[in-house]
Amino acid sequence: MTVRFPATPGQPVVLNGTGTFTSIDGTKSLQFSVSGTATPDPANPGFFNASYQLTFIGGTGAYASASGAAVITEVVMFTSATTGTVAWNLNGYVITPK
Repeated sequence: MTVRFPATPGQPVVLNGTGTFTSIDGTKSLQFSVSGTATPDPANPGFFNASYQLTFIGGTGAYASASGAAVITEVVMFTSATTGTVAWNLNGYVITPK
């Protein structure tokens, strides 16, 4: 994924790319493309409020022909200049063949 931080304070961070969710046992995965933005919290510059749109583009195992969409909303808290923590919610749907 590519994350572009703005040159001007107060502007959104932009994220674009692809990713994979993999089952805990490693037998199946769900691939997606993602795009979205994160904006700094005006009351606390160490926090960003983000929203990303996902498009599911297949996978492996049970998700080999998956399609669908979702939205991730998250709050990012930067704990230093190079690290942070995140809490997010995922709402959407995935369609797989029967």
